[in-house]
Amino acid sequence: MMGYSPVRNLETLFEMPNFFYLYIPIIILATILKAFALWISARRGEKFWFVFFILVNLFGVPEAIYIYLKKRRSNKDD
Repeated sequence: MMGYSPVRNLETLFEMPNFFYLYIPIIILATILKAFALWISARRGEKFWFVFFILVNLFGVPEAIYIYLKKRRSNKDD
């Protein structure tokens, strides 16, 4: 009887072709959203949001919400 092996499970995960087609684009999108949100928060001088985006990694969800709200708010100001 074989025990649980996290390495063996990780190896089978990478062997699955869906891994690269699903997770790699998510990782790339999250990285782009994080960089854009960091750039916006730094330009606006919002130190809290800058530190928050550096410390929290939730696959781009908070970054996307922040970008959407800030762009929406800046369009109303124009």
